Amino acid sequence: MNTQGELVKYLITIVSHFAGRLYGMRSHRYGDVIEGVRNLVS
Repeated sequence: MNTQGELVKYLITIVSHFAGRLYGMRSHRYGDVIEGVRNLVS
């Protein structure tokens, strides 16, 4: 994996962690936030 791909993977992991804590892991908003970040960095 290239450096940019690894950076994107780490960014998504960090956002997932904080979004999960903020919105709760079972919340529908959590999935929306993660999907939005994936679309933003892709």
